[in-house]
Amino acid sequence: MLRFLAIAAVSAALYTYQLDRVPAFLTLDEAHFSVHAHALAETGRNLNGQFLPMLISLEDPEGEPFQLPWGHTHYLPFGMYLIAAALQVLPLDEASVRLPAALLGGVINVGLIFAVARLLFRDRLAALCSAAILSLTPANVIISRQALDSVCQLPFTLGFLWCLGKYLQAPHPRLALAAGAILGLGVYAYVTSIVFMPFFLVVFWVFAWRGSTPGRRLVRRSLGEGGSLGEGGLDRRAWLWSIAGFAAALVPMVVWLLVHPDAFVSIREQYNRADPGSATVMETMAGGGLPAAAREFLRIYWSYFDPSFLFVQGGNARNLSTGEVGVFLIPIAVLAVIGLWQLRTRREVQWLLLICLLAAPIPAAIKGTPYQIQRASGLLIFVSLAAGFGCASLWASRRTASRALAVGFALVMAWQFSGFYRDYLGDYRVRSGHAYDSTAFRTTADVIVAEDQRTPIERVYLPSGYYDVSAKWRFYTIKHERPGLWSRTDYYANPGALDSAPAGSVAVVPVTSDRPLAIAGWSTVELTRNLMGDPTSVVIRRGSP
Repeated sequence: MLRFLAIAAVSAALYTYQLDRVPAFLTLDEAHFSVHAHALAETGRNLNGQFLPMLISLEDPEGEPFQLPWGHTHYLPFGMYLIAAALQVLPLDEASVRLPAALLGGVINVGLIFAVARLLFRDRLAALCSAAILSLTPANVIISRQALDSVCQLPFTLGFLWCLGKYLQAPHPRLALAAGAILGLGVYAYVTSIVFMPFFLVVFWVFAWRGSTPGRRLVRRSLGEGGSLGEGGLDRRAWLWSIAGFAAALVPMVVWLLVHPDAFVSIREQYNRADPGSATVMETMAGGGLPAAAREFLRIYWSYFDPSFLFVQGGNARNLSTGEVGVFLIPIAVLAVIGLWQLRTRREVQWLLLICLLAAPIPAAIKGTPYQIQRASGLLIFVSLAAGFGCASLWASRRTASRALAVGFALVMAWQFSGFYRDYLGDYRVRSGHAYDSTAFRTTADVIVAEDQRTPIERVYLPSGYYDVSAKWRFYTIKHERPGLWSRTDYYANPGALDSAPAGSVAVVPVTSDRPLAIAGWSTVELTRNLMGDPTSVVIRRGSP
């Protein structure tokens, strides 16, 4: 236990260090999540006035009189409620809103995978290795240090795996009930959970049913114990209890959707609508028929098993990868294969990991989004489990060469991760700034607040074309305790609107050069730049008429 606690302590430090400055800027969704979570923490209602909503629209009626670029969008609520819980005791700032996801990805999930691996493999070393590998997975670090819900479905997946493992050891309806309830609650975690949680419930039924067949002895041996499972398996009572647990957890969602049917339509359309530059399977089918849709599905599905993506580059989106390392460290490519091979004597566990691993990218492939690990985050768990068992198997071998190989892989992982982490806190912070916020609005907001402290501002004018500018501005007015600035803010689409601004007003004007366009009657407060030194906007102030 002391070794695990050491891993957890190191992991906590890695995932929470400098949360306020790395990533350098809030993404658009981070800003939305944070301001809605703040409203929930303060009033129990989101910014649309809905009390404890089960689906949360990201729109802000006060801040966004214009429609969001993608229309109406609803998100599952678990991530925002986690942030709201943190804001009960912490002030609103970048570190506070990112802390729940960081602790979830870097501590809670690490602890859960330790418990799952110890149960499935009956091997403390394999459990320690699995926990360490998940903690040192670059993609897990990156997505866990953002105030989003990308890692929120993983604890529910791990909880389901633990219940399944315990059920196969000693069938009891309470474990079936717990598995169903955990998976039902998991539906609230992330959009792909809508697909995965019912799928995992079916997986529970299948493996529990196999445990009640003549193959029960094999299941028992797969879990590292001799003898038979005894009476039980998936009998009718356990099956009903699992359904009851799943259904009971969904009651609040169902009741809420009966009152707000438009929210369900919104989230269905959201998943059926492709991201910019891509097409969903349904859109491809509508345009090119079934063969074209099948080809596109397979192309995107394969992208999540592309060795370059997994072990070399990690995708092209800089808010998901540094570009210098893959989703996993390079030794995991070998350790995971070794682990799956060594599990050939524990076929039930081997098949469980393989089925779940191969299913992980399916929702992303349906959505039409390749190389986005947050949409296939289950890979982080199942690959870490396989690699952890592979590492432990090498060490358990009596051959000196195998043990030397295990030590060598561990040293390479430590060396590669240290290089990744130095880059993540250093150069990556700078080169990824544009991916997180191309406007570098955090710098601009600080300038406006400082100017208001010097001389009170009459009105604030922000360009409506700035991507999600109102969510970010609401965040910074709350952070700096300047509610008056929020209430005195207007949005403009055409610079001509600034002609009617009262004296003492401040405006933000987008620029692309070091010599911004001069506007009569306005003086420059500061030219703001991104982390690369390129100008993004100019803050100007209107003098007396």
